[in-house]
Amino acid sequence: MIFFDLHNISTDVQAVEVANYLVVEAIDVAKSQRSKRRRINVTLAKIEKLIALCQHMKWSEPIEILKSSFTRLEDAKAELDVNLWRI
Repeated sequence: MIFFDLHNISTDVQAVEVANYLVVEAIDVAKSQRSKRRRINVTLAKIEKLIALCQHMKWSEPIEILKSSFTRLEDAKAELDVNLWRI
């Protein structure tokens, strides 16, 4: 799990580095078994914060990196909801 402070990200290079870490974290969370819903929500919040910062600073590369991870987590969250109703 990665912890970052938005105040410490001042260049697009740093944002790309954090985005790459979040991609790996999103893959781990999507494939996890324990506490999946909570971990998905935490990782989605991190991705949304970084995307908001990148939009404000007009950095497009980190946003492109994070789009697929965001979609992957949304799909995993929807899958959890479907499995909930199957019980």
